[in-house]
Amino acid sequence: MKEVFTMWRHTNMIVLVALSAAMYAALLIPFQSIPIIPGHVSLRVADILPVAFGMLFGPAGAWGVAIGNLIGDFFGTLSPGAIGGFVAGFMNAFLSYKLWNALSPLRDMGLKLNSGPRMLRYQVSQLIRQCGITVVLTFWVALTLGLAPAEFYFVAVLIPGAITAGLITPVILRIIYPRIRKWGLLWTDIMEPEEVSAGRFRKVGFALTTVGALGGVASLIIAMFVLGIPSGDIVVRLLPIPFLVLLFGGSVLMGGREQVMAMEQEREDDMNARRRRSKRAGFPPPDDLPNESASTTS
Repeated sequence: MKEVFTMWRHTNMIVLVALSAAMYAALLIPFQSIPIIPGHVSLRVADILPVAFGMLFGPAGAWGVAIGNLIGDFFGTLSPGAIGGFVAGFMNAFLSYKLWNALSPLRDMGLKLNSGPRMLRYQVSQLIRQCGITVVLTFWVALTLGLAPAEFYFVAVLIPGAITAGLITPVILRIIYPRIRKWGLLWTDIMEPEEVSAGRFRKVGFALTTVGALGGVASLIIAMFVLGIPSGDIVVRLLPIPFLVLLFGGSVLMGGREQVMAMEQEREDDMNARRRRSKRAGFPPPDDLPNESASTTS
């Protein structure tokens, strides 16, 4: 979690916070939702962005989504629920890059979803993330503040979010990732490894996060839908708390430094491969690659 604070040293990261917040609010305010099951479940158009912002921009995306969600709340839906919206917005993007770091092998942390194993890791990470966000929002908005019927709100958060992240966001990532990488705007391009928390316990963190997210959702399903316990019952209202502790604690342990270092190595490997191809073809190195002779003499 160290990078959540050290990122403010970098102008580019601050710009990415502002960009993420503006784009998220711009979609959130005019396009509130698209009905899936009219009167019951709706898809928020803006929900196509948090996962992409988290994976591409890291902590800048997390702050940007949280701030953008707060800006959106000022346009008609501002209430104490906005506190939960801010936290959930932050965690939405935060868990996206944290889970990717924890699930990915050190030599395969690239964000190009062009293989079966990468797509599988993506879908698993997004299932866990969406369950975690559902527990956070249901606990605060429905069970604590009572702003919505918990059973309805639970389903309305879980299903659309899972559809969006599972089906739409991968398409967005495949389109914009190569361009963001080419422009050097990935958070792993901007931040230094020592500015990011190390994932010494990233597998433990992943396990805790998974139990917190999936266990929280399972416990609410059993309590509200299987056993039929009223959502106003004190048991149901307190039920998510231990799972939220596991969720937040585990997310902190998952690190992120490994992804920064892996992406640095991937960039170096790409440059060496391009240099070798140019040399075999008899061409000078591309303009965007450092000249070997110049770097040697310096």
